[in-house]
Amino acid sequence: MDLNNYFDKSNPFTVPENYFQDFQAKMERMTRPVTFPWYRQVRSWAAIAAAVAGIVIGTHFMFPTQPAVQPLTEEENYVLSQVDEPALADYLASMDQSTTSSSSQETK
Repeated sequence: MDLNNYFDKSNPFTVPENYFQDFQAKMERMTRPVTFPWYRQVRSWAAIAAAVAGIVIGTHFMFPTQPAVQPLTEEENYVLSQVDEPALADYLASMDQSTTSSSSQETK
């Protein structure tokens, strides 16, 4: 059996009568621009501004800037090189104890 002769070769699709007469008017009605009320436009701009502000503030807290550390002067380097670590630790501990005891005496 030959399939080319078995099926009808005519076009089964037809265009309705007078379809293209008012085609342009139909398309203009279907594609007219959509207008939003003013409060919806303001709301979208406010949402964008809030998102940008949130990103800026979030970035500030996630990556805080740290103050620049001042390099030590020549005299400070010399003094620190002359002091051994245990002596420095004892000195800082005694300073901490004296500060704590003097502030506790002031509150009494």
